Amino acid sequence: MHFGSPLGEHHSLFVAMNYTHSQITEISLNQGTETQRQNANIIAKLTQKDLWLDEVSLTMNYSPYKNNDILKDVLNSNFEIEGGGFSTTLKAKHDFNAFTLNSRLSFSQSDNSRNAPPHYYPWA
Repeated sequence: MHFGSPLGEHHSLFVAMNYTHSQITEISLNQGTETQRQNANIIAKLTQKDLWLDEVSLTMNYSPYKNNDILKDVLNSNFEIEGGGFSTTLKAKHDFNAFTLNSRLSFSQSDNSRNAPPHYYPWA
């Protein structure tokens, strides 16, 4: 899903969202076991043109994910991974007579975790 629109003569907004969920049956120890994956992506961009500079844009992105999985042929091996992050970028552009000034400032953060049983026993 996405949306883009001018917000007046000098401003515009773009927003996009995507969500994916999948369920996969894995064969482990001769049995079917369901695993799951979830992923989301949300992005928003605000642009300003022809005011103090030729163009200034702010982009923000949030992308979390979650994975419930197993180690094949290992008893009670289910584990969960959660993670994702946030990023933002500020860009500025201005054309002068002899040159063009392009500036960019970015920040990103990512957090990831894994939860699993404390023991690992491989089975034949």
